[in-house]
Amino acid sequence: MLGISSVYYSKQIDDGAKLLDALAALEFDGIELEYRVRPETLRQMGRRPGREIAIFSVHAFFPNPVGVGGKGSGANAYLFSSPDRQERDSALRYGAATLDAAERLGARVVVLHLGRVPVEQELLEVYRRLESAEGPPTPELLESVAAVLAARERLREPHLDAVLRCVDRLNREAQRRGLLLGIENRFHPHEIPLHDEVGLILREFDGGAVRYWHDVGHALNHQRLGIGTQDSWLEAYGTRLAGTHLHDIRGGQDHLAPGTGEADFAAILRCLPADAIKILEVRPSVPREELIAARDLLRSLGY
Repeated sequence: MLGISSVYYSKQIDDGAKLLDALAALEFDGIELEYRVRPETLRQMGRRPGREIAIFSVHAFFPNPVGVGGKGSGANAYLFSSPDRQERDSALRYGAATLDAAERLGARVVVLHLGRVPVEQELLEVYRRLESAEGPPTPELLESVAAVLAARERLREPHLDAVLRCVDRLNREAQRRGLLLGIENRFHPHEIPLHDEVGLILREFDGGAVRYWHDVGHALNHQRLGIGTQDSWLEAYGTRLAGTHLHDIRGGQDHLAPGTGEADFAAILRCLPADAIKILEVRPSVPREELIAARDLLRSLGY
């Protein structure tokens, strides 16, 4: 169940058939198709995905909806957390389209970004400036994170409520199609969900299609920022986990090849259910030889 995300070739290959050939040549067990894949690229893949090549998961929104009016990019083109009903309706429409594509492709899980709490821009600008600096987190960065979290707590209720209403709709659609929804932990402190919010969402939809999707680099960045640990995510939600994005991190730079950063992948594997989908999600700039070495490392550990 070790797969590779199509993000690896997202900046190099736009032709669907060539993209599948390149991903297949990396010799993983399957693929995650993600939100950078355009509708035309998907059409060029023909009937090969799900037949010739196993599709383990699909990352919403898929295929990429930006060309039809999205304000953001890919996974954040529309926000389930938006107070604007029209934007939420668009998020639900393209979320449902992703579920439809996932069912046709034979995927098991649709991975979702849920949105964010829109804290004051001045707070975010300070946080992003400090967060992007190299080296260990400074006291100033940690103070900025605390300020963002305080503002987030004050503002979050309507945005979390919007998320729950949207997930309710998608949960029913996923159940009808026999799919799981993977709620992904995110990188920044103003994004949804934080650690305890995952528990709230899982309790709300207990018995349904909603599961946790663990992103290794995002969890380690939260650990770096002092708002949780990798172990706390896995210990709390490992039994409700559908899959994981595997990548390494150094400081605040993530989506590196496993084995080149700070993550302990042997320890992470011990916390994963045996049937969890495992997707290597590395940035396109990672050299191919590093990616192959990461694949072999993960397999040697039992992934």
